[in-house]
Amino acid sequence: MRPKYGGTASEKIAHTIWSFFIFEEVIKVQVYLACSKEETKMQYKELASIVATKLSSLGFTLVSKTFDSGMIFKSIMTFKYEDKPIIGVSDVNDANGIDESEYVDSIVTKNTFERTKEIFKLSDLIIVLPGGLGTLSELFSFIDEMRTKKIYKRVILFNYNNYYSDILKFIIKAHDEGFMSEDDIKLISIVNDINTLNDFLERMER
Repeated sequence: MRPKYGGTASEKIAHTIWSFFIFEEVIKVQVYLACSKEETKMQYKELASIVATKLSSLGFTLVSKTFDSGMIFKSIMTFKYEDKPIIGVSDVNDANGIDESEYVDSIVTKNTFERTKEIFKLSDLIIVLPGGLGTLSELFSFIDEMRTKKIYKRVILFNYNNYYSDILKFIIKAHDEGFMSEDDIKLISIVNDINTLNDFLERMER
């Protein structure tokens, strides 16, 4: 049974995870947003591998940017190890040296804006792991695309170790000041630990 919305904006955000159980079709294509920087702490790279392993076990196809470092590379390598399909999406500046044989499809766009649009178009499920400016830019671009064009995807923000808590405080403030509506808040789901994410993904498969 889904909890009812109500109370403070933070309570509404805390409950958004339930809003996506209303979709009934089985999703098999997903995108996985994470940091590409090699200097990212090992705990986040390990998190990327854990999540990728779960997704591959459920039969998802990975839609990913094509980087050879950081959390993104870790997720790509996990899907390759599990022999699961990967769709690579890169902008022309990142396309040099891509081994297209590693992907069931490889798409090159003219810039990062077009890459973000292509990723959104291809994906049914979007999981956002801890990341930097690029990850945040993509997250809010996806939210705005859903808000303005009414094209809805499942977007899960993984608030691992409270990484995104300050971003969630910003969303709460934007809501309280009248810059975001309750419907805007419902466009993303929040999970705080791997067990909750696994439960979410397994419910989608039923």
